[in-house]
Amino acid sequence: MSIDKTNEITEDKLEVVAPNIIEDMAKILKNKVIDRHSYFQMKYFIIHKEPTTQAKLWQCLREIKTRFETLEAAALEIEEGKDNLELINIKIDKLSKKIEKYEQNEETTKRELEIDLRKLGRKKIAAFRNMQKLQDKKKSLEEEARFFVETFNGLVQNEPLKPFDDFDSQCEYWGERLQSKLNLKMITQGTLDAELIETILALPDRIPVKEHTLKSLEFRNQKMQMLLNQSATSKE
Repeated sequence: MSIDKTNEITEDKLEVVAPNIIEDMAKILKNKVIDRHSYFQMKYFIIHKEPTTQAKLWQCLREIKTRFETLEAAALEIEEGKDNLELINIKIDKLSKKIEKYEQNEETTKRELEIDLRKLGRKKIAAFRNMQKLQDKKKSLEEEARFFVETFNGLVQNEPLKPFDDFDSQCEYWGERLQSKLNLKMITQGTLDAELIETILALPDRIPVKEHTLKSLEFRNQKMQMLLNQSATSKE
């Protein structure tokens, strides 16, 4: 029995499932499936949604750290997979030689040995496919990581990275972020919820969004007081 033929991944091995649909899917899947975020998604929905350059840099760092750790884990999985595949190959070689030298007086029948060999062949196919998936995953992670590294390097040329707890950077970040939320509420004529107002009022005094909010609240308070006074006067 040829070891190579035992381990070939061919469509005829799957025909017992549903030959027509397997063939149709195989044709469609000749198109490359990209199993990662698109560059558009990473650019506009992960990085550019951050309101300041420092926030963009911090987000790049988080994304790079996540992918660095995942790539390390994937590398270990790939090495583990290679060893598992090698062990299967060793077992296949041993079993193939045993079948070749089979003697009728052995307790295990030749048929049982051949079944064991086929099972090992299927295990090898599964292990091989798993290795392919890990390699594809690694490639996708590397592409994402390269995007965030290049984005980080481009941003840091315009503005050096500052510590996460840098007071001025945090002021700028929260000022821009809350101003954006406030503007969105006003544009969509949404109700200004108390939590958003409380968060804005908790900011340092020098941040523009807090100053504007205080003025807006004062104006609304004066308007409400005027309406109350008019109502009281009309009742007299």
